[in-house]
Amino acid sequence: MHTKQLLLALLASSLIGCSIPARPTATIAPIPTPPVPTQTSQPTATVPIPTVAPSPVGPAQLPTATAASFVQHECTFALPAGRMDGQNIRCGTLTVPADRSQPAGPTIELAVAILPAQGQSRLPDPIVYLDGGPGGETLGGSSDFFSTNFATQLQERRDIVLFDQRGVGLSKPSLDCPEYTDALYATLNTPLSRAEVNARDEQALEACRSRLIAQGIDLRWFSSSASAADVHDLMRALGYQQWNLLGVSYGTRLGLTILRDQPDGVRSAVLDSVYPPMVDRYVDLPAAAQRAFDTLFQGCAADPACAQAYPNLDEQFYRLARRLDAKPLTANIRNYFDGNNYDVRIDGTQIVSMLFTSLYITDFIADLPDLIARADAETARGETSALSEWGWVVFLFEGLSEGGYYAIECSEETPFNQPAALEQAATLVRPELTTSFGDPALLRYCPKWAATPADARENEAVRSAIPTLLLAGQYDPVTPPEYAHRAAQTLDNSVVIEFPGLGHATFAQPCPITIYTDFIDDPTVTPDISCVMQMQPPPFRTPR
Repeated sequence: MHTKQLLLALLASSLIGCSIPARPTATIAPIPTPPVPTQTSQPTATVPIPTVAPSPVGPAQLPTATAASFVQHECTFALPAGRMDGQNIRCGTLTVPADRSQPAGPTIELAVAILPAQGQSRLPDPIVYLDGGPGGETLGGSSDFFSTNFATQLQERRDIVLFDQRGVGLSKPSLDCPEYTDALYATLNTPLSRAEVNARDEQALEACRSRLIAQGIDLRWFSSSASAADVHDLMRALGYQQWNLLGVSYGTRLGLTILRDQPDGVRSAVLDSVYPPMVDRYVDLPAAAQRAFDTLFQGCAADPACAQAYPNLDEQFYRLARRLDAKPLTANIRNYFDGNNYDVRIDGTQIVSMLFTSLYITDFIADLPDLIARADAETARGETSALSEWGWVVFLFEGLSEGGYYAIECSEETPFNQPAALEQAATLVRPELTTSFGDPALLRYCPKWAATPADARENEAVRSAIPTLLLAGQYDPVTPPEYAHRAAQTLDNSVVIEFPGLGHATFAQPCPITIYTDFIDDPTVTPDISCVMQMQPPPFRTPR
């Protein structure tokens, strides 16, 4: 798979002013050393439990079942590099009640893949991966990061369990919203006001919601607490006695829900790019974006070569945003999801969103000063070469189950974010950011997707004594390091580590891999952070 396609898959799965020290440091909270229970039996992850056959796609024909059950079958998605069905990857379906208060009612099918440990000294406690979004597709997207050459030490001794969360990817029923995706593609190069954009989105999402309900899908089936119970049932159905969580982005919210609701069997948790329930994500967003932008601009200013090449990077960017707001340009942009090129209208709001999205991606951060400077110079002449090179990030709405996103966020997060508070927060950042991050339209539309009343627990800190490692990237625009520290305050046995130079979803980078692998091996020991001390700022690209 193309490198940018891998980045797209990871970022699509991960969807949700400050001063920078010369070298950001890892922050370590002392971790007590309670005994970790030992495994009592060897798991049977590769043994099918054929109690219920897979069900048809249509929710009206979903069979009934009284308990979760797992059936092994051939993999039905493109396998990660180096994986061979039946040898070093095995797939199956977990069938669970759609509503556990009605165990004899409709069921949901979860698509599952198990990567068996490949070494001689296999351990019985697997790692279960919790994807982001909400709505991120794991088996057809993020699984590429679990190719046989990724984190070899991680897969040497422990199985890795991957699954598509309910409503997502290959799981059934699906909450995908092609109505929304089609509307975005149809208007890529259409001049739209903010009110028209909001109307387009609301109309498309309402069409999707109405269709899902007409198909017999009850949006009350989809929640973090239901997914937490799915994880517990999956691990038990596969025969594991204990397991370790690896959650990324929204997957950390799911991981925290597991620690709260389904702690039995959880040996340790690694939470990367933390999204805890007690934050007000949407009200926080303007300040989080401003912090990330300032981190980039100050990072360039602290790098002698970058500072010399781009001495006023912040001024260049904001000038670029104002220019494109006054006179939008059309750029021809490659979409790495489908391999086609599209004409895309870039205005000031779009360029702000492009920079925000780009800061998710560690391997792209080093290119941003050069792209900003070139785009500023070129757009003054009506040229779009840099915009075309940069614009691939606008297609990151692909690879996400929109219905899965709204069903969860609109029930568990937006009820605690007030439109007036968001509008006020947007007055405290640069005016060029206001339209992108201060529009309360989502908060006002979201109640239509909220199938259940807001549960006060979804706005409260999670308390747990299970050993937990929390990871944060310095440049992360959407889950700032502060979130990890706030979550750790009520996690008794926790460690917070901030990584300099990294964006959102740090888990695929060498230093984090080493740290969380060691942590999972022995979560009672404070991790060795020497590799963090050796990390360097982004190698900013400058003119040659």
